[in-house]
Amino acid sequence: TSFFSLKALVVCFLVFFGVGMLVFALSTLVFSTARWVCERARISQEKRLQAKMPYSKFALILTHVFKFFWFIAIVSVEYITLRDQPWLPKFLGGPGDASLWEEGPSEELRAFYEVQMAYHVHSMLFSVLVGSKKEMHLHHIVTIFLIYLSNHFGYRRIGSVVFALHDTPDIVGCAIKAAVILENTKLILGTYIPLLLTWGYFRLYLLPLLIIDILRSNEALYVRVIFPTLLGTLACLHYFWYSQFLAMAYNYSRTGKSRDISEKNLHPVDKAAAAAAAAAAAAQAAAVRAGGVTGEDAKSK
Repeated sequence: TSFFSLKALVVCFLVFFGVGMLVFALSTLVFSTARWVCERARISQEKRLQAKMPYSKFALILTHVFKFFWFIAIVSVEYITLRDQPWLPKFLGGPGDASLWEEGPSEELRAFYEVQMAYHVHSMLFSVLVGSKKEMHLHHIVTIFLIYLSNHFGYRRIGSVVFALHDTPDIVGCAIKAAVILENTKLILGTYIPLLLTWGYFRLYLLPLLIIDILRSNEALYVRVIFPTLLGTLACLHYFWYSQFLAMAYNYSRTGKSRDISEKNLHPVDKAAAAAAAAAAAAQAAAVRAGGVTGEDAKSK
């Protein structure tokens, strides 16, 4: 089977990379402008740190907005592509005939695969740059291997079904991530239940059914070993993240604060600001201990 068109893959990747760089450029511009305005107004460092939104929040909000519209677009393409196909599995409303395992015309899903590969390579590099958790890196690596292998062995049809199962819940996922960063309670509550429903149905219920179908197929042994193993790894990650969704709800019910525990690190700009604030607090505490003054007296000095 023919692999991706290198030219198309490079073009798609450059588009995603360009959009990502634009997101960071805009967030940098907004952050720098806000800092310049604060400094021109001679606002104290303490108030400035309290007033401004951290740099990483600007970047992440814009990133999630981009991904939100991306997933709406790609899911629409997936729906149009799959809805009338005779090989669509029964659990997705199709006849579910054996042609699911056939390659079909080489151009039928080739462009779709090129775009998906470019997006996931871009997404993997972005997660490395922003310091996502290790399980997110594992998710990207496994996904890229699945895209490559399913294309290489000619299983683009079943691969497109996996894309549909994964991409649909991400629409709501991106919306709630942006809502958490914005600390918009109404938007968080409005997207939380749809998040649980879409993730639970598409990723925790339908994906395991697809894995079972692969295990029951008459394909070669390597197919019934490699693909269920990789898809099973993704399924385990989905169950783990779903438990985190529930933990976030429990934490919110106790503290009244929402926090996206899937995001690990701050941007270097935020780290520097946090380090400066911690150093100032430590210096103030040292002055209090050395001089025997109260906290209010230290602040006045």
